[in-house]
Amino acid sequence: MSLFDRRLLGREILPGYGYYLAVLAWMLLVLPWQVRTLGPDQWPIVAFCLSLHALLFGLDLALSPLLLQAAGARTEPGFIGFLYLHAHARCRNAALLLAMAMLLLLAIGRHFGLTAPLTPSALLLMLALYLLQIQNAVALAIWNGRGQQALASGRSAAFLLVRHAFASLFIAAGAASAEVFLFGLVLGAGLEWQTNRRILLRQYPPDSGHAAGTGQSLTLLPWALASAALALLSTQFDRLWLGVQIDSADFGTYVLIGTPLAAYLSLQMPIQRSLLPRLSRPESAPAAMRAVWQAHALLAVPCLLAAPVSDWLLHLWLGPLSPALALAPVLSALLFALAAAILTAPAFLWLMHQRRWPQLLLAQCLTLVLQAWWLSQGRDAAPFEGAIRAAFMPGLVGLSVILLHPALLTTLLRGDKRR
Repeated sequence: MSLFDRRLLGREILPGYGYYLAVLAWMLLVLPWQVRTLGPDQWPIVAFCLSLHALLFGLDLALSPLLLQAAGARTEPGFIGFLYLHAHARCRNAALLLAMAMLLLLAIGRHFGLTAPLTPSALLLMLALYLLQIQNAVALAIWNGRGQQALASGRSAAFLLVRHAFASLFIAAGAASAEVFLFGLVLGAGLEWQTNRRILLRQYPPDSGHAAGTGQSLTLLPWALASAALALLSTQFDRLWLGVQIDSADFGTYVLIGTPLAAYLSLQMPIQRSLLPRLSRPESAPAAMRAVWQAHALLAVPCLLAAPVSDWLLHLWLGPLSPALALAPVLSALLFALAAAILTAPAFLWLMHQRRWPQLLLAQCLTLVLQAWWLSQGRDAAPFEGAIRAAFMPGLVGLSVILLHPALLTTLLRGDKRR
């Protein structure tokens, strides 16, 4: 099996990118208008709320790999339906616990004088959006695990457009506030949750006789949750740090140029949704791991090509008068860092596949500690220097994992030959 296998590429991986085409359309066509309409006072609030949302959404990174393997291992409709209900309840409870932990951390930070561009009403709307979206992610993971990537991707793309259509219409009507914008997103997410639930349960009527099997499918959830939380904290730590350290206008600009990078990083997901079930089967695992390396190498190439022309890209995207043009050198460095992170990402995926959870958590903790150290070294006159150095830490630690594990290096060099 190769990444370029016609069935794998045409039926699973490419349909999974429909959602990301919708994200690209939103970023290029709608996001700049939303930023201008919200203005320098309201956009930083939205940016900080969405950064918190992305951090909490690490729960999906923990749950989805487990559901992909569980939904792909058995075909009985009664099992799939009950797996959805069981995962839905487990995920809702975990999401509530994470939300309460985040509220506690925000309260502690405020007690010590740390301020962020945030209002109580915007925070509550962000939490509502998070709870709805994490439950939507359960349905999407079930469909992807059953090989229905086209259905999952199509629904994700459609409801992304619905959410932002609501939000854009509300702020265009004259109420250009962060709360109104977030309310539009919540409304669209609620509509998505209701329709996803009805369609999936109609497609897979649940059977309580499969209760024991569904429980066993999620026994690794605590390990996976810890790993996903560290991974997401690593990707969002620079935003959270800078959000309380720099001027809100500068922070909003930094988040704006970083939004396409975060969206590009998520392009790994369709590949993982297709190849993770194959990695769980011994007969196909070596070839699937080789395909993982191939796919991530291809994803890194556009980052390397875009980095030298970042100023031209910003000019094309945001216009010649955008304040974001001043951060073109920052964007260029972040693109190189993103390429390094993508190239070494299979190392972390391999540790998870091998169930080497202690080693994986150690590598992720080391990444986070190094990022925190570099961010703390950023000077007031050049706060983005620390962010740039911190962005290279996932790639550096990933390279260390590759060099320390000869078996992993072998999957890169002779993946199709090992059995």
